[in-house]
Amino acid sequence: MPLSLKYVCIHAHLYQPPRENPWLGEVEREKSAAPYHDWNQRITRECYYANTASRVLRRERISEIVNNYEKISFNFGPTLFSWLERQEPDVYRKIVESDATSAKQHSGHGNAIAQVYNHSIMPLNSPRDKETQILWGIRDFEYRFGRKPEGIWFAETAVDSESLSIAARHGIKFTLLAPSQAGKIRRLDRNRTAGTVAPDNDEDGWQGFSDGVDTARPYIFRPDEESEIAIFFYHGALSHSVAFNSALADGINFGNSILNAFSADGKGGDEARIVSIGTDGESYGHHHRFGEMALSSAIKTIEATGDVKVCNFGEFLEKHPPAWEVKIVENSSWSCAHGVERWRSDCGCTTGSEPGWNQKWRGPMREAVEYLKNKLDAIFEAKGSNYFKAPWEARNDYVGMILEREGRAGDKFFEKHSAKPLNDAEVTLALKLLEMQSAAMKMFTSCGWFFADICGLEAMQVLKYSAKAIDLAKEFMEEDIESRFVETLARAKSNFASEGSGADIYLARIKPLSTDPMRVAAQGIIINSLKNEEFRLKRLYRFNLSIIEADRREIKEKVLTVGRLLMEEMVTREKREFQFAVLNLGKHDFKCYLKPNSDSDDYTRTKEDLVQGFQTRSISAFQKTINSKFPSESFSFASLFEKERNSVMEMLTFDVKEQIGNSYDNLFNKHKKFMESFIERDTAVPEEILVAAKYVFEKRLNGLFADIESLEDYDKLVAIFNEAKKWGVRLGYGALRENVLRFLTTHLKKLCFDGECKCPIMQISKIVVLLKEHEVFLDDWEIGNLLYPHFLAAKDPQHKFNAVISQCEEILELMRFYNFDV
Repeated sequence: MPLSLKYVCIHAHLYQPPRENPWLGEVEREKSAAPYHDWNQRITRECYYANTASRVLRRERISEIVNNYEKISFNFGPTLFSWLERQEPDVYRKIVESDATSAKQHSGHGNAIAQVYNHSIMPLNSPRDKETQILWGIRDFEYRFGRKPEGIWFAETAVDSESLSIAARHGIKFTLLAPSQAGKIRRLDRNRTAGTVAPDNDEDGWQGFSDGVDTARPYIFRPDEESEIAIFFYHGALSHSVAFNSALADGINFGNSILNAFSADGKGGDEARIVSIGTDGESYGHHHRFGEMALSSAIKTIEATGDVKVCNFGEFLEKHPPAWEVKIVENSSWSCAHGVERWRSDCGCTTGSEPGWNQKWRGPMREAVEYLKNKLDAIFEAKGSNYFKAPWEARNDYVGMILEREGRAGDKFFEKHSAKPLNDAEVTLALKLLEMQSAAMKMFTSCGWFFADICGLEAMQVLKYSAKAIDLAKEFMEEDIESRFVETLARAKSNFASEGSGADIYLARIKPLSTDPMRVAAQGIIINSLKNEEFRLKRLYRFNLSIIEADRREIKEKVLTVGRLLMEEMVTREKREFQFAVLNLGKHDFKCYLKPNSDSDDYTRTKEDLVQGFQTRSISAFQKTINSKFPSESFSFASLFEKERNSVMEMLTFDVKEQIGNSYDNLFNKHKKFMESFIERDTAVPEEILVAAKYVFEKRLNGLFADIESLEDYDKLVAIFNEAKKWGVRLGYGALRENVLRFLTTHLKKLCFDGECKCPIMQISKIVVLLKEHEVFLDDWEIGNLLYPHFLAAKDPQHKFNAVISQCEEILELMRFYNFDV
C-alpha cells in the first residue's frame, strides 16, 4: 500500500474536574492525593508534565527525550488548562508550543482540538447552554493556541444532532466518537438531501452493519440541511486495551498492535485508511505508570516502518475527505451502555462501586440542580435585562473576561453589551449575574454523576458550585429557591449510612464553606499584624486588599492594631471598606475584629476609644470595650484557612524551633566526646543523645546546600555522612532532597560551553554519586531533563559544543549515571 494511504492518529482527552474552592478561587489540599497537595498537582507530575519529556529507551538506557504532544492529537479541558497556566506555567508553555510544532509537521494542522467548556453532558443541556459550552470552548482554544480549532471534543463523547449542528455552524470541522455511536452509513452524495431527512430504513442507500462500523475512514454527519461535520470513530478494541488492559505494558508491542490493525481489517485498495485511538490522556502516565514511555515507544515503532504516517485528524481530513455519510445513535456516549443515563439514573454503569451499592442518588441530584438551574436562568433573564442589551449574548461573550481579568477586557465587554452606562455598583451586580451563570454551568460537570457515591469529591464539587450560585443569586431572589433544592437532595441517599443524604452533605459539609468576605480580610490582617512590620496587603485568593491606615500600639507582649481596610473582589469588582482591630496577647492568643466602615467619624471615635482603653484599662475591661465597638463575629486562629494557619504556625514557632535547635546543638557538642568514648567501645548511645545528633547532622547537611551559588567542600559532605554512620544515626532527607535538587538545578543550568566547560561538573558528579550511595534519592527525572540538551550535543558531531563535551569525561559519566545511552 502506498505511503500516503496508511495513517495512525492517537487522541488523548486530558481533563480534570474543576477543584477550586468556588469562594476562594484556589484548590485546597486534597489528602487523598498525598504526597502531593491535590490531584491536579499529582496527575500533572505523573502525566501532563511527563508527556512533555517522555523517555525513549534503547538497551534499557535513555536514547531520546520527546514531547508526546508533538506526535498525538489532544485536547485539554479549559478549566484544567487554566489551572496549568496559573500553577504549572512551564508545562502549559510546552504543551502550547507543541501544537505550533505539530502544525509545521502536518501541513498547517495543529494537534490540539477544543473541548466543550465545562465538560457537561451535551444532550442533557438546554439548546442555549449547548451553544454557550461550544462557544466558550472555541474562545478558550483561540486564546491559548492562537488559532481557530478544527475539531472539538464532546464530554464523554456524548452527542446528539443538535449539539453537532451547533458545533458545525460555529466552524468546527470534526469530532471523535466511539464506534458504538454510529448508526447507519451510506455513500456520500452531495446532491442528496441531508441524512436526517431520509427514512430510517435501507431506502435512499442507508445500510447497517453486523460487525461494527468501519473505523478506518471518516464520515460526514449532516444534522440538518444547513450544516455538516466530519466524524472519526476510534478503533474500539485498541482504545479499550489502552484504557483498561495491558497495552501500555510494552510500547513496542503496542505499536505493532496498531500496525497489525491495517491487515486485520482486510480492507484497503485505493482508499486511505486511518487507525484512530481515543482514550483519556491520563492513561499515559497516571492510570498506567510509565504509560507515556510506552506511547513514545509505540510512535517510534510505527514511524520506523516507513509506510505509515502518524497524523492528526485535521491533516487526514484535508488530504482524504469523507466519501461516506453516517447517522449517529442519538443521545449516546462512550462510557455508558445506556446512552446518557449514567448522568441521571441508576443505570448500572458505575466506577468505584462496592457490593450492595446503588446509584439511585443520581436522579434526585440531577433533578435538584436542574430545578436550581431553571430558577437561576429565570433570574438572569429578568434581572440581566437591566444591565445588558441581550443577556444571553452577553453570557456567550463573558468567557473573554474569564480569560483576561486584567486590562481592557472588562471595559470592552461592557462597551459592547451594556444596555446603558453603568456605575460601579451596577457593574458589580451585572458581574454577579454572569458569575452566577458560570457557577450554574459548572454544576453540570459530568464527573459529579460518574462515580459511585454522592459523597465523592466530584459530586461534592457540583454541590459547592450549587451553593456558590445560590450565594450569588441572593441579591436578586424574590423566593427561597435553596429550600426546594435541599428538599430534593434529601432523596439522594448516600451508600454510606454515616453520610445520610445529599441534603445532609450539603448542609453539613458544603454550606459551611461559604466564605464571608470579612473572614478573608481577617486572614491578611492577622498575618500582617503578627509580622510586626508595616502593613502591606495586596492579593489574597480572589481579593485585592489594601490598608487605608493602621495604628499599632504595644504594651510589653500585648499588641493592638486598629485600622481601615479596602477590599475588592477581583471577579465581581465589589468593593467593601472595613474597620478592623487586632488584639494579640502573645503567640497564638489573638483575635481580629471587623465591621463595615461607612462613617469616618465613627472610625475616629472607635480608634480613640480603643487606643485609650488599651493603654489605661485591664485586659478584661478592655475586652468589653472592643466587643462593644465590634459586635459582630471575631476571628481567631481557628478561623484561619489551612494555608494561612500553616503560615501563622510557621511564624509563631520560628523562635521556638530556633531555641530547640540551639539546645540540640549545645547538648550534642557538650556530650560529644563523652559519647564517642562509648561508641568506640561499641556501647549503645542513649536515644536522647541520638535525637540531638540526628538534628545536628541534618542541619549541617542542609547548610552545605543552602547557598546555591557556590559549591561547598566535598570532603565536608563525606565527613558528615561518615560521622552519622559512626553514631548509628539514620538521617531523614525530606528537606535535604529539595535543597539538593535546587542546588543541582542551578549548576546544571550553567552547563553552557564556549570553548570550555564552565561548570564544576567534577564536583557535581562526585556529590551526586555520594548522595545516592547514602540513599538520598533525588529526582532523576528532573535532572535528566536538565542534562538532555548536553546529551544531544554529545551525540551530534555537528553540534558546536560536541568537542568540548567529548573531552569532559565527568559530564559523560554523569550522563551515564542518569541512564543516558552515551
